This record gives sequence, structure tokens and C-alpha cells, in this order.
Amino acid sequence: MSKVGGMEGNHILLDNPPLKEAYRFLRKGLAGKMLVFFIADCEVSYRGRARSYLSRGERLIVIKPDGSLLIHRDKGYEPVNWQPPDTVISTRLTDNHLLVKSVRKSVNEVVEIHIFDLKVLGCYRLKDIGTFTMYGREEDMKKAIEMFPSLIEEGFKVLRTERKVRPGFIDVFGVDSQGRLTVVELKSGTSSMDAVLQLKKYVDSLKKELGVTEIRGILASPRITKRGLQLLKTLKLEYKPLSPAKCLKYLERKKGLKL
Repeated sequence: MSKVGGMEGNHILLDNPPLKEAYRFLRKGLAGKMLVFFIADCEVSYRGRARSYLSRGERLIVIKPDGSLLIHRDKGYEPVNWQPPDTVISTRLTDNHLLVKSVRKSVNEVVEIHIFDLKVLGCYRLKDIGTFTMYGREEDMKKAIEMFPSLIEEGFKVLRTERKVRPGFIDVFGVDSQGRLTVVELKSGTSSMDAVLQLKKYVDSLKKELGVTEIRGILASPRITKRGLQLLKTLKLEYKPLSPAKCLKYLERKKGLKL
């Protein structure tokens, strides 16, 4: 066994530790609310709303300070077994294996990991106070259009966003260069027939509310399905290719920073 670091610091790393030694450091890591991870030859059982059994093999196991448990195989990004935060983690050493048990008391779900050999055991105290912000959403597209209305077309002016109509909220409501009222529906992904029908409902509702006969309807998204485009033309609505990435570039230019 080789050891790096010490429990008095922020991390420890054990290479091929005997189960008895691993048990001792595992208990310390869990008690110290550290991030614990290990690669183990193990088998896993689950009982709760259903039952499952994962036969013996090598897996990556992660236990987070909040009690979250993740068990990964060597393929795919989703864990084969997992438990959410606030579960109770316990350990027990027997003659031939090390047991790690995760109990979710609120719904009586239990995951048991029977470990026969440990390849690596690590405990680390992460310093993570950063905030997470997701970009490239419809909200970002909306902000970009407010700042740069020409993203829709030259001469377009935004009157307001999130304009309430009976079926819901219009993403962007404005007027074009000829003074025609215009409804813009935004989608950050591929637009389908559902998006077209949603736009149609908004346009019809606004016509009825305002007592007018002509309102343009524009669907803006990076892509649209063939059937969606056909329906759009049939309903005399319009399509504007517009991606979240392009909108982000305009926002970056405005703010003078890289997102």
C-alpha cells in the first residue's frame, strides 16, 4: 500500500490498501464530511421501491459530503445505482469483505456495497464556493433580442417581453419596420409542429384581444423539423433561423466579457 497526504490535511490517497486499513480511513473520511471516492471489486444490492442486484466486478464509487452516493461502471455517464443527499452512510468490516451501506429512511431504500478488494481509496475536502450559471437558454435569446432587435430582422422593435395572452406568455412582442404587430416565439432547440401550433394560438389570441386582423407570427430557433416548416407555411407564419450561440455572441459583445 502507498499513501499520499494525511487526514490532518485536506486529502488522502491510498493505493491498493488492505481492507482493514481502507476501513479505518473510510470511516475518518465519512466522519470528516469529505468527498470519498474509490475503485473497488464489489457487488451491489438495492432494495426499496424495487430490487436489483449487480454481480461482482470493478466499479467507481463516489460518496459526497451531503450523503449522495454514485456507483459507476466503465461505460455511460449515468450511475448504475445511486442515492440522493441526506442518506445515512455506514461501514462494517467482516472477515472477507468491507460493507458500505446507504440508507434512505424517508422511503426505506437501501443500497449495500460488498467490497472484496480496493484498488484506490481517496478522501478529499473540496473548496467549491463557485456559482453555476447556464447559458444558451431561451432566456438568453430573449435578452439578446431586447438589446439587438435586428437579430429578428432590420427595423424590428421590441415592445415588451413575456406579454400575457390567454394561452400563455408571448416571448417577444414587437413591431416590424412597416409598423405591423409581431409575435416572436423562441425555441433553443429544434422547433416541432407543437411549437408552430403554440405560436398560432398566441397570434390568434392577440388578434381577438386587440380586435385586429393582421399580426405577424415568427418562430425563431436554430432548427425546425420538415413537418413543422410545412405547417408554418400553411398557417401563414414565418421562420427565422436563430441559435442560442449567436445570441450569446451578441451578449458577450455587449458586456465585453466571455461567458
